[in-house]
Amino acid sequence: MTGVASGGNIQLVTTTTNATYERALPGVDIEAGYKFDLPDNWEFWAHAGGFHFDASDYDNVSGPRGRIELSYDNVPYFGEGSRATVGFETQHDTVRGGQSWAIARLRVPLNFSGKPQRALTGLDKRMTTRIVRDIDIVSGNSTPTSTSSTETAEVALGSGATVSTYTILDAGDDVPADVTAAGANSLVVIDGSAGTIDNAATTINATNGQTIAGGGSTVTVTGQTSGASATLTLPGTRPTITGNVGTTTLMQVTAGRNNVTIQGINLTGGDYGIAFGGDSITIRDMTMENLGDAGFYIVGDNATISDITVDRPGGGGFAGVEIGAANNVSFSNIRITNTTGHAFGAFNDNTANGINFSNVVVDNVAGAIRIQDPM
Repeated sequence: MTGVASGGNIQLVTTTTNATYERALPGVDIEAGYKFDLPDNWEFWAHAGGFHFDASDYDNVSGPRGRIELSYDNVPYFGEGSRATVGFETQHDTVRGGQSWAIARLRVPLNFSGKPQRALTGLDKRMTTRIVRDIDIVSGNSTPTSTSSTETAEVALGSGATVSTYTILDAGDDVPADVTAAGANSLVVIDGSAGTIDNAATTINATNGQTIAGGGSTVTVTGQTSGASATLTLPGTRPTITGNVGTTTLMQVTAGRNNVTIQGINLTGGDYGIAFGGDSITIRDMTMENLGDAGFYIVGDNATISDITVDRPGGGGFAGVEIGAANNVSFSNIRITNTTGHAFGAFNDNTANGINFSNVVVDNVAGAIRIQDPM
């Protein structure tokens, strides 16, 4: 199963490949021979023929076959009617390639009566010649076949709503305005393939239940009919959004806008990377650099922040992450480097509660965590 995003629609494509089966193939095997008479009880036979075996959904096995045999009758010490035979057989087809065999046989008659046996005529000899049977059972494996079915698929948003469509934006669009226009409970894909998105003057402000994802990031899709799930790689490439230090917060979620997800975006320049209030915010797979203040300013509740890099070489400001009146915020897989202040700072009468850290790396920072009275 594969998730597909095309033309603003989300689909699930299921491909089924039939198993292969081995079976004996029906067909025909034909051979004709000619005898060359030689003196002194010698015989030489040459045989030529072919074979063809086939069935629906199987490769046909067809090709030529040849066989030669040299025989000597009445072998000394083995009695009248004995025969020694040597020979060679070969065949070829496109499935099995070439195959060859050597032949060696000795026939000895059993005479229990003790009476001498009469000499065999030519017809007698032919009637007592060993019957040549097919040398093998020709089998084959069926050709695997694939069928595909396509159904409408959905992406579950943080609000619990599902969407089967998306809006894609790039550097040629008014991204802040178009994110707002996409509305609540929508999936917005920001594509970086058209270049950096210059957001110098206006903040991108997410709406209720909205997911804003960079091109190339992944989401889980579920088929509306089958209920099957697959991972969908969103169209486009990872975007970079840039702004001016001191004048722009690049992205924000204002108080009262809840169940927002932001993922797979690079933020550079600007004052803050992301400032958010609201409830139930998920932010993952982001890089933030060259910011004038902090990567995050957080005054919301029940937030999950993971797989983040904040790098501010030469930047001003106080902390990599500023935490205000926030509750139940989880940080995991966070790397903060080159801050002139602390990696994490809490403000507003220390009203931040339930702040959890997992796998946090800090490098070249003034301090790890600082708790401060109101500024």
